[in-house]
Amino acid sequence: MNSIKMKSQLSLLALLLLVTACGNSESEISTANQSNEKRVAVYAEEVKPSTFRHYLNIQGDVESDKTIMITPKVNATV
Repeated sequence: MNSIKMKSQLSLLALLLLVTACGNSESEISTANQSNEKRVAVYAEEVKPSTFRHYLNIQGDVESDKTIMITPKVNATV
């Protein structure tokens, strides 16, 4: 009898916690979040296809800090 009473009390407590945790409505939460956020102006522009022409010519030398010898096992044309 005592364990049944204890289980019913724990079930009631769990149910109360669930109901109180889900008590806030979305409008209250969103209003609270909006007041803390910074607003930034945003501008939209329609994108049109165009040719992208941008060339970059670079000249230079590549130097290694190590030298290795590579030789093929079989001579052939790849």
